[in-house]
Amino acid sequence: MDNRSEIWRRVDEQKLRFIELSDRVWGMPEVCYTEERSVAEHKAELLAQGFRIRENIAGIPTAIIGEAGEGGPVIAILGEYDALPGLSQEAGKAVHSPIEAAAMAMAAATICLARPRCWRQRR
Repeated sequence: MDNRSEIWRRVDEQKLRFIELSDRVWGMPEVCYTEERSVAEHKAELLAQGFRIRENIAGIPTAIIGEAGEGGPVIAILGEYDALPGLSQEAGKAVHSPIEAAAMAMAAATICLARPRCWRQRR
């Protein structure tokens, strides 16, 4: 079964929400292991998308995992969002790839296929 078109349609439905997340995180750069505000933004969005949250992964206070469903298959997506010391991470001063928000959008769209009304209920 090829669900790519449906996944992309669902991403497009929520695109603005994830762009705004990326812009908020980009606007408050925090270097590694100090991303308290950034992780709070991601955690809030994961919860809003119906994920369960595990915190303090590997003893790192700013590392979280969002989980959905039970059993398999297991899909893992990594979102990296800390600022890099010595580089321009100031908002609007460098090219920025919103990988963390894009990863979350894809994960949310994928799990949403199992719950067809999930995004329609949150509008």
